Amino acid sequence: SKPMLPTEKALGYFDTYFKPVYGDLWPSIRVSLLSGQKYGAVLNNYCQNETENFLKDLGAKNMIEIAQNAKSGWNTSDVDSVNKDGEKLDLPENLKVFTYKPGNISDFPPPKPDKSKLLGYYLLDASSILPVISLNIKPGEKVLDLCAAPGGKTLTMLQSLIPVYITSNDISASRIARLKTILKYYVPLSHQYVDTSCVDARQLSLPHSFDKVLVDVPCNCDRVSLLSDSNNIFSPVREDKRLKMSALQKDILVSGIKHCKPGGSIVYSTCTLSPPQNDGVIQAALEQIWQNTPIDVSVEDISIITQQFKDTFTFFHNCRHGQLVIPSLTKNFGPMYIAKLNRIK
Repeated sequence: SKPMLPTEKALGYFDTYFKPVYGDLWPSIRVSLLSGQKYGAVLNNYCQNETENFLKDLGAKNMIEIAQNAKSGWNTSDVDSVNKDGEKLDLPENLKVFTYKPGNISDFPPPKPDKSKLLGYYLLDASSILPVISLNIKPGEKVLDLCAAPGGKTLTMLQSLIPVYITSNDISASRIARLKTILKYYVPLSHQYVDTSCVDARQLSLPHSFDKVLVDVPCNCDRVSLLSDSNNIFSPVREDKRLKMSALQKDILVSGIKHCKPGGSIVYSTCTLSPPQNDGVIQAALEQIWQNTPIDVSVEDISIITQQFKDTFTFFHNCRHGQLVIPSLTKNFGPMYIAKLNRIK
């Protein structure tokens, strides 16, 4: 028999390991992963074009505004109790992310440049703005984006127009070059409050320097694993890397925790449905931190985002430490796992 293609191997693996976890939801998640994913358009606040009206004319809606409206319908005592162990999650009012409504699978056309060559919007999986929203950045904070390339999350922070100082790090020089290119097309030089750094996230050495740390780790990238056989994490040459993935993720997260100031917070995210790479990594990192360092961290309950964004995303509610966007046919975003830790000391 001819050897299995990496994409076939990935699907077999997901059927074996995800079906028991997601049960009755699995057939819907599976077909959604194999279908075209939905995108969101992060509006470029620096572009001079009439982009917002253009996106509205296409029929797209600002999902942040929809979340704001969902939020204003609650009574406040409910909201406070949802997030009792952390700070209040504010939605950045200047961040505008347009998506088509559930069931509408239209594509966004490529963005057009304005007279100063800035593009009108940046396309990404809309669920990847949730880690940035969960960071809850505040004016004047120092933020570390530990695995920053290709740059969508750094760009989303800049488009929130909250003046913060960002250090964007990635292990790959070519990917950092790509991040710089993206910034060039979206943010005027005078507003690029970004230092780039190119080191292994486990080796970065700026301990206790940041108010907020985003740890968006390399992972199985379930969607990509089913889409393309080239450079696939399920190919035989990358098997060793795949088997060591959750250990690498834990080491990167531990590094992220060490880079956070006491009183600050860390958001961990992946684009996989794999429990060992999600809740499992949080658990392993907590145990390592508690056992081997004087640092103390706690998990913050961010389930409030599942209420705010329920009109845009489908969430799985049985994770232990984090929240998980699962792909569904009408809301085909994700997967995106997000967990938040607060550094106490």
